[in-house]
Amino acid sequence: MQLDPNTIALLKQLGYDNATIETLTSSLFILAIPAVVVLIATAVIARRKGRSWGLWLLFGLSIPVLPLILVCLLPRVPKVNEEPEALEASAPGRPPDQ
Repeated sequence: MQLDPNTIALLKQLGYDNATIETLTSSLFILAIPAVVVLIATAVIARRKGRSWGLWLLFGLSIPVLPLILVCLLPRVPKVNEEPEALEASAPGRPPDQ
C-alpha cells in the first residue's frame, strides 16, 4: 500500500519509518471491517425496535461497539397508533381480556 509522499515525509519528521507507517495503516483496515459489521448490526436492531436507524448509524460511526450494546438494551418504542390498554394487554404474564 502506497501512502501520499507528503504524509510519509511528515511522519518521518515525527520519527516513524515506512514499515511502521504501512503496518499501522494495514492494522486500521483490519479493524475497520469488524467496525462496519457492528455498524450494520446496530442499524438493523435499531430499525426493528422502532428507533431512528439513521441516527444510530451516525452514532455507531463514532464509537462502533457502544451503540450496538445500547440499542440492544433499550426497550422497543411503541407505535403511535397503539393505545395504552393494548400495550398493557400484551404485557407478558397477563392473560388477554375476553
